Amino acid sequence: MPKSGKIAIFPMNDTDLSDDDYSGNEYMELYPSIVYRDGTTKYKGSQNYIEKGLYVRNKSEFGGYEIEPFEEWLDRR
Repeated sequence: MPKSGKIAIFPMNDTDLSDDDYSGNEYMELYPSIVYRDGTTKYKGSQNYIEKGLYVRNKSEFGGYEIEPFEEWLDRR
């Protein structure tokens, strides 16, 4: 990840692909991506719903992915 931490991909398409449907695209593996959650998705392994809004999706240190609210990501230095 770049030292500034302020680079993210905003994938756009005309279909409703899941986040994992972009696998194999190298740039999608190298950089965080901006994703939208509509309030109907649950956190993995939890019964809690992810609030509606924009998030930055990053690879986790422990495998898999984690998300952070877009506004918090922008405010982080």
